[in-house]
Amino acid sequence: MSWSRFARQGSQVGKVRYELAILACLVCCHPLLGQGSLSTLRGAVTDPSGAVVPHAKVTIEEVGTGITARTLTTDAQGNYEVPALKEATYELRVEAKGFETYVVSDIHLAGNEAKRVDVTLRVGATASEMTVSGAAAVIATEGAKIGSWIS
Repeated sequence: MSWSRFARQGSQVGKVRYELAILACLVCCHPLLGQGSLSTLRGAVTDPSGAVVPHAKVTIEEVGTGITARTLTTDAQGNYEVPALKEATYELRVEAKGFETYVVSDIHLAGNEAKRVDVTLRVGATASEMTVSGAAAVIATEGAKIGSWIS
């Protein structure tokens, strides 16, 4: 065997190793793409006395498309959490037996945002509905960001 043949085999092995390393990086990093743009909506459902309302039905609907993004129930402590929502405007609907249906419209979620919307249900028939509009009153307590404009 000549020395040039070993050199060719060595360069081919090196090329294959390089290609495998690139492939491994692409496969491992692919699930991370786009993860930064998803948001979370969470909150607690209580009655007028402040007691939690477990097992209330929570429905999240994307306003622009009219498609129901998620339907879930609150846990035993009256909490709900809806992760992995895309950037959009949503409507939150909460229903529980013995309470009026509560609707919050115009909940704007930006990319990579966690927003808290707590709900206080009023006692009444489920056929009645209380609608709250203008989500500007929702306080973003889920992050440690403090922002202001300086000119």
